[in-house]
Amino acid sequence: MQEINMSRIIVGYGEYNGYQLAELPSSILEDLGARYPLRCDEQFSPEYDELLIIVGVHGELGRRQAGGKQEQRAPTLSELAGEIITRGYQQASKNHHPDGKGHHYAQVRLTEARDVLRNACTNITDDNYGEGMTIIPAPAMAKPRAPAVPADGISDDDVPF
Repeated sequence: MQEINMSRIIVGYGEYNGYQLAELPSSILEDLGARYPLRCDEQFSPEYDELLIIVGVHGELGRRQAGGKQEQRAPTLSELAGEIITRGYQQASKNHHPDGKGHHYAQVRLTEARDVLRNACTNITDDNYGEGMTIIPAPAMAKPRAPAVPADGISDDDVPF
């Protein structure tokens, strides 16, 4: 039997996009547990990825109930590259900015160099979105209800104020 690697299951939407199950706050993990209930009845036949998510979410919930803690999130390669570029640019600006001891043209070139590096970093493949990853999709949006039309045929849209 194949062991499920829960670090290969990540959230693919929202504030926690790219987070592994062990890195999620307990409240979010519990919401996922409600969204992906652990059940076994005849009508329930999930796809493989959904089954992995169910087992992974409930496995992590069980680990937390047994005393496990939320793990600290490890930044992705692209996040770290962006941080290096930003901090390096800030440090170099202290030397090259005309308000300090620098020159206008040097600061312009520095900004160009930063932009070139940022563009080069768009090719960095995030390690969280590699082959064999299972992505938890965003919840399906509820269909908007049609507005109720009163018996007299007049609605709020008919009132000019």
